Amino acid sequence: MTDKKKSTIRQKMEQVSKEIIKSDGEISLFKQQVHSSKIVSDAVKEARQEIQHPPHEQLSLFSFMPTSMTRTSPFFPMSRQQMKDRTPEKLTFPTAWGEVSFKGERLSVYDESILLNLLRLSSVKHQSAEFLTTQHEICRLMGVAPGKNPYNAIWNSIERMTETNIKLKIYSGTGRNRKLSKEMSGSIISFAGRDHKTGKLKVVLNPYFIETYAEGLLTNIDLKFRTSLSGDITKSLYRFFQSQRPLYDQGKYTVSLLKLCTAINLTGEPFRLRSRIRAGLKELKKNGYFYRYQIDKNDLVSVWQKKKAINK
Repeated sequence: MTDKKKSTIRQKMEQVSKEIIKSDGEISLFKQQVHSSKIVSDAVKEARQEIQHPPHEQLSLFSFMPTSMTRTSPFFPMSRQQMKDRTPEKLTFPTAWGEVSFKGERLSVYDESILLNLLRLSSVKHQSAEFLTTQHEICRLMGVAPGKNPYNAIWNSIERMTETNIKLKIYSGTGRNRKLSKEMSGSIISFAGRDHKTGKLKVVLNPYFIETYAEGLLTNIDLKFRTSLSGDITKSLYRFFQSQRPLYDQGKYTVSLLKLCTAINLTGEPFRLRSRIRAGLKELKKNGYFYRYQIDKNDLVSVWQKKKAINK
């Protein structure tokens, strides 16, 4: 081959390369998505070990959420009227482990339910941050009858999670040793598309959100058990307690009422908070998650659980 032909081929290859890859930003995003897909796969492997090597059909009943989001949560218990009348807002508030800021519509426990099932599809079924699903499949996973209203509610929730910007600041240590250890900023879902003819949804989870799996910040959520819970506060309490390893190690866990309410974004008068937390704990006990709970005169909440009773 002559030097002239080699030069021509080289020029064509460079031209094709420029057409395919337009910017360093696109290259960076592509690398991040590939890296995130590997992280999701690794997370599933870690989760298999965490819940004692269940078969695939049993693993499919679990979702895996970064533990930082189970302790410093952007999801709020909301009434139906509050969910209906949501308007964009900008809010920053302290939590028991850090700080949460969001700009956009406030996210509800229902939105968390949608996210958990998307994480379930991402980590277990597809092992990728980018995947296809349907509104019918999500309804089936959530245990609700498919229909126009549930379909619209699912899409509205997904759309909301693409538009609401969330900032998390996670702190470690106490007192003078308290330091900022982790920050996250962005939307939970990077892209979502809906095909009205086929009913298919394309979802791309934020690769930087998925990357938090890399540090082992993994809390397994039993979706079948969670679906059996009727109250949003109960579901929020379940999410919180799942991330507390001492609960499994010692069989008992104690936390202040205020700290617990702050962690699940529950506000109100103290006597109402006690009543609502007590109702949630009662439901968890009724469903076998605890065998005993107590709120003492100093507003310390204690729960007792058989070691590794749930998800173990």
